[in-house]
Amino acid sequence: MAIIYTDIQWNKDEDAEGYDLFECQNENRIFKVSIFDNDITNISVPIEGNQVVYDVYSFYVVRGEKRYLTKQRIIGEKRVVEKDNAAQIIKANSVNRGVLLNGLPVTAGTAFLIYRKSKNSPYKMIGKAKEKVFLDQTVQKGLAYTYSIQSIKKSGEGKPQRKELEKITIAYLNEPSLISVVTHDNSVRVIWEMVEGASKYRVYRRTGKSEWKEIGDTDRDFFIDTDQGSDVSECYYTVRCVSSDGTQFQSGYNVKGIRVKQ
Repeated sequence: MAIIYTDIQWNKDEDAEGYDLFECQNENRIFKVSIFDNDITNISVPIEGNQVVYDVYSFYVVRGEKRYLTKQRIIGEKRVVEKDNAAQIIKANSVNRGVLLNGLPVTAGTAFLIYRKSKNSPYKMIGKAKEKVFLDQTVQKGLAYTYSIQSIKKSGEGKPQRKELEKITIAYLNEPSLISVVTHDNSVRVIWEMVEGASKYRVYRRTGKSEWKEIGDTDRDFFIDTDQGSDVSECYYTVRCVSSDGTQFQSGYNVKGIRVKQ
C-alpha cells in the first residue's frame, strides 16, 4: 500500500510569525495545519486523491489573534511513498524556537505519540501530534536529542494499534554568534564564534529586505563571499549550524543578520 504526499514550498515572509495552510477544493478552503515559525517554508502532506492546491497565509499575532499578511497559492508536487517507507519522509530540524518534526504521515484515525530522550534523561512522552508538524519548544541548547515517533491507530472496537514508526537523533546547538562582516580585497569576510558540538556551518546572504539566500557551507569560523554583487553596502549575512552531511539544521540563526561594514 502506498501513501501519496504532496510537497509544498512557499516564499518566506520576513515580517511573519508563521503560516496557515489551507487545502483548496473548488470554492472551499479546508484548514490543514498552522506553523508557528517563519523559518519553515516547506512541508510534506499526505493527501487523498489528486488534491494538490493550497493557499498559504503568512500571519502575525496580536493579543492572541492571528492577522494575515500575505497569501500564496501553491501547486504541490505529488510523490508516492510505499507505506513501509513512510517514516523516511519525516524530518527533524533545529529552528529558533525548538526542534521541528515535519512530515508526520497523519491520516484519518491516526495520531502520533512523541517520545524524547537525551544524555540527561530517559525516554519520556512530550506530546501527541494530530497534525503534520510538531514543534518541541522544551529543548535545551547544547544537547543532542533522540525522538521516538510512535503511531497509534484506532481499529474498530478493539485496542488501538501502536507502532514505532521512526527514531530521529538531532543536535540542538547554540546559534553562531556573528563577530564581524567586513569587505576584504573585493570580497566580504564573515566571521563568527565557533559553536561547541558543531561540525559545519551554513552561510546566508540577503540584499536589503530580500529573502535569505544560502551561499555556502564551511567547517571553519569564517567565510569569504566573492559573489556579493556591486551594492555591498546593502548586504546582510547570517550563519547557522548544520549536520556534517548538510541535511539537518542544528541551530537557529540571527534572523536580522549583520550588515556589511566598509
